Amino acid sequence: MLSLVLALLVAAVSAVPDTRTFSLVPNTFPDFTGCLTQPSVFSCENTTQIANTCCSPTPGGLVLQTQFWSTWTGYEKQGQKLPKHSLTLHGLWPDNCDGSFEQYCDLSRQYDPAPSPGVPPYNGPGVDTFLLEFGRIDLLDYMNKYWVSQGSPNKDFWAHEFSKHATCTSTFDIACYGKSYKKHQDVVDFFDAVVRAFRQYPTFDMLAAGGIVPSNTTTYTLSQIQNTLKAQTGALPYIGCINNGTAFSEVWYFNHVYGSEQYGTYKHVDSTTPSSCSSTQPIWYHERTPGSEHEADSSTRRALADLSLSVAKCKKIVVVTGAGISCSSGIPDFRSSDGLYAMVKEKYPDVVLKGRDLFDASLFRDPTSTAVFHTFIAQLKQSIDAAAPGPTHHFLQLLDSKKKLLRSYTQNIDGFEARAGLLGSASHEAQSNGKGKSKIRTKEVRNVQLHGDIHRVRCRTCSAEYPCSQVHIDSFLEGLAPECPECLERAKARIARSARPIPVGTLRPAIVLYDEPHPLGDDIAMIQTADLARKPEMLIIMGTSLKVHGLKKLVKEFAKTVHSLAPSSPAKAKKWVGKVVYVNRTPPAAEWAGIIDYHVAGESDAWVEKVIEDWKKTRPSDWEVQQTLVVNDGDVSMNGAGAFKVVASTKNKTGKDTKDTKKKTRKDEENVPPLPTPMVLSTPDVASPSGKGLSTPPLSPSKRRQTNSHYTQESSPSKRRTLTPMKGLEDGVRGLLFGSQSSLGGGGDPFGDVADVSMSSPIKAKPPPRTTRTLRRAVV
Repeated sequence: MLSLVLALLVAAVSAVPDTRTFSLVPNTFPDFTGCLTQPSVFSCENTTQIANTCCSPTPGGLVLQTQFWSTWTGYEKQGQKLPKHSLTLHGLWPDNCDGSFEQYCDLSRQYDPAPSPGVPPYNGPGVDTFLLEFGRIDLLDYMNKYWVSQGSPNKDFWAHEFSKHATCTSTFDIACYGKSYKKHQDVVDFFDAVVRAFRQYPTFDMLAAGGIVPSNTTTYTLSQIQNTLKAQTGALPYIGCINNGTAFSEVWYFNHVYGSEQYGTYKHVDSTTPSSCSSTQPIWYHERTPGSEHEADSSTRRALADLSLSVAKCKKIVVVTGAGISCSSGIPDFRSSDGLYAMVKEKYPDVVLKGRDLFDASLFRDPTSTAVFHTFIAQLKQSIDAAAPGPTHHFLQLLDSKKKLLRSYTQNIDGFEARAGLLGSASHEAQSNGKGKSKIRTKEVRNVQLHGDIHRVRCRTCSAEYPCSQVHIDSFLEGLAPECPECLERAKARIARSARPIPVGTLRPAIVLYDEPHPLGDDIAMIQTADLARKPEMLIIMGTSLKVHGLKKLVKEFAKTVHSLAPSSPAKAKKWVGKVVYVNRTPPAAEWAGIIDYHVAGESDAWVEKVIEDWKKTRPSDWEVQQTLVVNDGDVSMNGAGAFKVVASTKNKTGKDTKDTKKKTRKDEENVPPLPTPMVLSTPDVASPSGKGLSTPPLSPSKRRQTNSHYTQESSPSKRRTLTPMKGLEDGVRGLLFGSQSSLGGGGDPFGDVADVSMSSPIKAKPPPRTTRTLRRAVV
């Protein structure tokens, strides 16, 4: 045994570069030559003093590998779940061979944000970033799966274990690394050692081999658990219990170590600590809480990390969203006992309307259904006003601020995107003041509202629009439609001059219903055509069931363009482009096979937070703020902190210098890229063929150019153009933005896909299908 260990040590010496002796210790680590002269015994068994503490853990020679059995984490919504069929890692603890131990021995390596009392907290980058510095994504994946915290983020738990225990283990001292030490190398080595020790003790499998499995109906005795584990390890571990010693919760395996904790040999020894479990009462080995376990493997987590990197690198991203992204904002649902349908039913008990009927243009034919609609929308508006944008809405604004968002398209009418900072197509600020056909300032619009805006009202007669005020809400709550001020003023003016009276229109919510034309159909078509011509690099679809016909056509058009940019092989440059990502709790229908590349099953909020977290780790420079020093009439002012240099002078100009030299700013440009300066998940097995690109129109589409989009003349005909073939069409088909009811899928939440945006477009040949494979999702 000894000769074999010595041979391994000599081999290790020959494999590492020569290093000089570090002054603080007799020898450097990992140069093992000095360790060959040390006593060839296990820690806690030596009779002579250890001369080189880099060779053997001192004084903590008794090493405890600890594991937990938790039934929940408290961070399930963030994707932090427990591994299936396994206990979780707790740590690797040094013991002084007598039951005593040290903690927080080196405050210069204290990375714990919430340490023990008296220890200053750490506020710097997380220890997970240290792993990325060394390219150890494999180790990070394993830790996220098995080293799971309960009640705190994983990375904080890892930092606690290193700061409290590794700093008191001599073999991890920085001095042992010599001059070849790289910052945080000791942290990575400690995590490696913890994982290596954990793999020696597959507790779940060992217990299962003895017939001991989690159960909420069967109990076990302490002796059963102890004997089962001792029979397979050769030593008696410590068994910990909670609930007055009746619920199994942890296991500690005691070891003596031959050599360092990083590379040494472990020998199992009996526990020196008595069990906290009852020896007389039955012990529960509880099943885990439903939804607290995941089965995601490293390839799934790697795919999620790749998606995050794609978001960070792409410069032209199109995002399509539905009602699912607003669920976390606190808007009440429609169908629960206290939902909006129930409140409307209480006010109109004799009216029978299906959810679909509340969003159909035909409701205006009946006064009662019109009153129900007004009441329903008013209550919905009040709920929206009391809520706030969620993480996904702010993520859209973040993409825009980073110059990565080409455009956002939403089915939602809640206006949360505008409150997060994105100018919406239905807002007053987007209205065009110039002459010409366009009704909105298409270049400034960052969020296209496909179904209108609940925060505005529109006259049913003259189409005048106004912000939805409290006066309007009060009227709608009573089931009444307020009069249009513009129509009323015009009618009064006619009466004053004794002209024939005209009818006064009434106001309605400015949302688009089924089977009615979109008032901004032409403008939306021009925006989409321009966006297709700009060749978006990535398409993200979140919170929609993709059942509305018009939206499906829009998504397919963008997906085709995005796929045309995908590299023909993974080895080629820009492998992060050309991806279509679908984030939703339910999987897409079969028709999306070959169109959607990745399905992230879960809440969009959890995914975007994961993306931001990965983005900050992999590309920290994207989050740095450039600082400048400005000279103003001889005074020096600083914008921020850090190193500065003079970049401009702001002295007042006189004479010819006062000439207007205003240039086009980045605000005037549409999605200008910045200057140069690491769930059910469906992933593509083969790269999609790169189809022919669309012909490229000007960046600002001509008002006379015909659009190549599903928002075509048949859907929202121009006032200056008429189509002879349409004369023979039925009223239910001609000039409709929304398709007939027969074209719509039944079921589902009518608000989730509140309106259809179906338009005709030329039939084009389909590309070869893109096959997909299915994996389990985990946002960790």
